[in-house]
Amino acid sequence: MIRKLILAGASVLALVTGPAAAADLRQPVFTKGPMMAPPMFNWTGFYVGIHGGWAGGSDVEGWLGGGQLGFNYQTPGSTFVWGGEVDGAFSNIGNSAAGVTSEVDRLATARLRVGTASDQTLYYITGGAAWVHNEISVTGLGRNSKTHTGWTVGAGIERALGGGWSGKLEYLYADIGSANYFGGMNSGGFDVHSVRLGLNYRFGTY
Repeated sequence: MIRKLILAGASVLALVTGPAAAADLRQPVFTKGPMMAPPMFNWTGFYVGIHGGWAGGSDVEGWLGGGQLGFNYQTPGSTFVWGGEVDGAFSNIGNSAAGVTSEVDRLATARLRVGTASDQTLYYITGGAAWVHNEISVTGLGRNSKTHTGWTVGAGIERALGGGWSGKLEYLYADIGSANYFGGMNSGGFDVHSVRLGLNYRFGTY
């Protein structure tokens, strides 16, 4: 009698646990994998763009507008970005006094850029050579134009906008050397401060 009860209990236990065990075998257990960080934005690549803004110095001021061409390289796995840029612009920076008119109608720079990237924002400093084309008009003498050379330094911030485009805000200070006009009249050196807004398109990874 006891043996029959044990066998009956075992049969009931098998009926109860069997389907549950089979169900456990049929149900896969899923676990979440580790979270993957999004890839870091990469500033490497050639770029072209346009810019415009304000420029001035001692008792002179005016507008400027032009274009730029440059290259960035971001060190792999780092936020360090370096590169170079050349730019040129038309301007009307000038003044007039006592029968003498002076106007900077063109300017250009060739600069190195070094900075650090915070994902899609680039902070940089820049410096290099500068050139301006200046024309002087003197009552009774006529007009004479010369190209002055000098140096420039500045800083800026650039923000990626998507699809290879980026916008920038930049300040440049230029120390421009003197030149001789009308066969001997020395113009003396002068300073140029400029604030520029720019738009770049980069040919690279983004």
